[in-house]
Amino acid sequence: MRVRTFIPAALAAVTLGVLVSPAGLVAQPKSGLKPLDHSVYEIWRDLTGQRVSPDGRWALYSLTREVGDGSFHVRSTDGENAYDFDRGVNGVFTYDSAHALFRIKPPHEDTRAARRAKKKPDDMPKDSLGVLNLSTGDLTTIERVKSFKAPDKAGGWAAVLLDKPLPAPKSDADNADAKPAGESTEKATEKPAEVKPEPAGADGEKPKKKKDRKEGTPLLLINLATGAQRTFDNVLDYTFNDAGTTLAFVVSTKSGAGESDGVHTLDLADPAADPLPVMTGAGEYTSLAFSKPGDRLAFLSNRDDFEADEPDWTLHLWEPGDDSSSTIAAAGDRGVPDGWTVSQHRAPSFSETGERLFFGVAPRPTPKPDPEDDATPLPDELPKLDVWHWDEPDLHTIQLYNLDSEKKRSYDAVAHLDLGGRLTMLADEEWRYAEVGYKGDADVAVATRDEPYRKMIQWDVQVLRDIALVNPETGDAEIILEGIKAQPARGRWLSPEANYIMFWDYNSQHWLAYDIADRELINLSEHIPHPVADEDHDSPSPAGSYGVAGWLDGDRGVLIYDRYDVWLVDPNSPRRPRSVTEGAGRREGVRFRVVNLDRERESIDPAAPLLLSAFDTKSKNSGFYSDSVRGSRRPEQLIMAARRFSNPVRAENADTLILTRESFREFPDLWASNSDFSNMTRLSDANPQQADYAWGDVKLVEWTSARGEPLKGLLYTPPGFDPSKQYPMMVYFYERNSDTLHSYSPPTPSRSIIRFSFYASRGYVIFVPDIVYRDGHPGRSAMESVMPGITSLIEQGFVDKARIGVQGHSWGGYQSAYMITQTDIFAAAGSGAPVSNMTSAYGGIRWGSGLSRQFQYERTQSRIGGTLWEKPLLYIENSPLFHLENVTTPVLILHNDEDGAVPWEQGIELFAGLRRLGKPAWFLNYNGQPHWPVTYPNRKDYAIRMQQFFDHYLLGAPAPDWMNIGVPATTKGLNFGYDINNP
Repeated sequence: MRVRTFIPAALAAVTLGVLVSPAGLVAQPKSGLKPLDHSVYEIWRDLTGQRVSPDGRWALYSLTREVGDGSFHVRSTDGENAYDFDRGVNGVFTYDSAHALFRIKPPHEDTRAARRAKKKPDDMPKDSLGVLNLSTGDLTTIERVKSFKAPDKAGGWAAVLLDKPLPAPKSDADNADAKPAGESTEKATEKPAEVKPEPAGADGEKPKKKKDRKEGTPLLLINLATGAQRTFDNVLDYTFNDAGTTLAFVVSTKSGAGESDGVHTLDLADPAADPLPVMTGAGEYTSLAFSKPGDRLAFLSNRDDFEADEPDWTLHLWEPGDDSSSTIAAAGDRGVPDGWTVSQHRAPSFSETGERLFFGVAPRPTPKPDPEDDATPLPDELPKLDVWHWDEPDLHTIQLYNLDSEKKRSYDAVAHLDLGGRLTMLADEEWRYAEVGYKGDADVAVATRDEPYRKMIQWDVQVLRDIALVNPETGDAEIILEGIKAQPARGRWLSPEANYIMFWDYNSQHWLAYDIADRELINLSEHIPHPVADEDHDSPSPAGSYGVAGWLDGDRGVLIYDRYDVWLVDPNSPRRPRSVTEGAGRREGVRFRVVNLDRERESIDPAAPLLLSAFDTKSKNSGFYSDSVRGSRRPEQLIMAARRFSNPVRAENADTLILTRESFREFPDLWASNSDFSNMTRLSDANPQQADYAWGDVKLVEWTSARGEPLKGLLYTPPGFDPSKQYPMMVYFYERNSDTLHSYSPPTPSRSIIRFSFYASRGYVIFVPDIVYRDGHPGRSAMESVMPGITSLIEQGFVDKARIGVQGHSWGGYQSAYMITQTDIFAAAGSGAPVSNMTSAYGGIRWGSGLSRQFQYERTQSRIGGTLWEKPLLYIENSPLFHLENVTTPVLILHNDEDGAVPWEQGIELFAGLRRLGKPAWFLNYNGQPHWPVTYPNRKDYAIRMQQFFDHYLLGAPAPDWMNIGVPATTKGLNFGYDINNP
């Protein structure tokens, strides 16, 4: 299909120049407000790190900027009190809600000056710690801070790891022996220093070089109530138990000769007492972990094998009352496979009761050859190559991508402390993943494997797997399911009480549960009267689910979502599902989802009130309802608005919520509320300067696709929009975006797409259409969805059909590249990271993961639905490269040389083809950047170039030098070509 509905009458040549400034071409709103420009990037702020105090009386957040110093804010949730500080980030409240702790970054200009002076890392400006007393507003600061911690479930204490102290300035006495300025320090007659040979060992071999160790720095313990402080030297790691009764820390000196090197604990009931040495000696100590009750401490050490080239690690346990730790697991122990050892790469962790201690084991690494051994080949004497084998489970590129993590891979084991420390392997090289139910205390575990099926990932994103039940005490395993295409519910296979294994079955398109006691597979969702699989799924692969809210207490039921409603299914009687939301969601077109306000609970209390998020699929409004698992009352509306709300976070010990609220015109500031939303208090005002700028608006639009499907999209309009006038229009698309009607669009440089607020402010209309796809015809599907939407807007009279641009990135970049080969309607096009040739892209690698790209074309987003040799004509039909002779639209292509998702050669193929055909095209490659520009200078540069490009073709602005004459390699980094000197 080639649409030639509208041919712009004035497709400007590359050298077209209009002698007016770009600013003069921007529509000036009658209100006198300023249009957005690139100068606003560094004044617009983002809100991050929001938290609510456990007692619900306080909230904190940071405001950050693209460049420059941010700020830190603490607000009482009733809006009455406020504390504001410069450059604060990463704030936390103490559990007693008495203090707020936060990092204070050094001034941006100080850091920049130090970078310019090329100071060493130790001499760079360092962070400080702010300790805010919430009742008085007093702030205490501590300089040169590396990290800080406070107990999770107790107030009153903080521990602060300090950076290496600065060297003391030299006194006059220190400099007494210094030579006068200008005097030589050389001694002409000095005899060269004699080099003494290293002493030989007993067998004549050279002694091993003594190992260096990481050197700790001062640890400051602060009593927050009294202000008393105590310092411990040479600390490398530290942690509190949850209850704040014990502090554990690791001391490490450079030489390792210090008597205090090792693990120590301090009873905080007597903070002035000497710390208890739990285990000491030359070696490394890491991964401190307290049990949940706080009465046991586990850690790893290689002390007993420290001098070995590849030392064995051991797992240790200390309990209060013990003078030292005991060894729980080591190489050679019963339960640890022969040739395996405890892994340093898996931190130990306790079960909920503290009776089980989980840790990792792994095969001993292959010994490295001694580089000083004359028999060891030199590096340049060895071949360097990769050997790919057709029958390996993982493609070799995946192996290389995962090389570091595979070298660090460990396999779960457990020490049963209540059974005398018995060790059991839960996973191995075949069954790599293990999950023990009931927070680690259940009498059953699940192990999974995909090794027999891993080759499938080359062509199918949904890989098969086997599932086994494992006895955590004995390690005995029983395979119960083989070759299933499944996904666990909410990332967990086992129900909270470990009575069931639950998963989404892609083949049946249902939620299934395996009853562990009865060894029976149950279809949980087949009697729900509506689909629980994604009804909008439009790629050649099985659809995913709408998800689940979770299990009820005692595994007495599970809450499952359909498109709109929440259903309760009892696994003992799945034939009688009940709609918790009474079917109101489907009747009213409102999507209900359960909001989890207690993140520490693994199950849902059926007697507790249920908070539901609500999204109106017609108006795109959102809000919250209340409901209950029990009873038959309809959901009760609490708040609905033409806004988008974040998921609320509830104070741990109070009925206080914090959340953000936003719309296209309203920044997502922080609000506090009670649980029924009857009293909402605004806590932040991140961007008051927005009132000084012209801001557009947005509305929902509807049309019918070329195939007769009803579609929706978003239409952003400029300030003072007058439908009787004609405007230039930008078109942006990906797949479906209409649900984002009430999302804020910050005027900051995006890494990949145009900012809707920026372009609307400058006089553009922006159209963002939804797209519905057909298998095998993604390009044509885009045309069939988008073109009728554009036509419907032109027919309304406010779009100048000669000034329409299109921009997209990645999948959107592919679609924009395809569409300009099929229609002349666009006066300019931006295509970021596009696939231009599906025949060559099909055989490529996604270097960001090592995966073959075949699965994408056969099963997922590219939607061809078959191999290249099965459907070669569809690959050609959907490839822009094979239709470039039809292009009349100037194109700006972005493709970076470190793109790990779409090979950058795809952008080059598109550019080279257009260049060969003499068609206007520009290619941007941000050196060393991935799928999109990441750094702020690169994102800003891309935003500037896109604006200049589209302003030239759609507003008639003069073309900048980079468009007219380019930026020669000889001037790279010196001249960026923004200016207009060579029309």
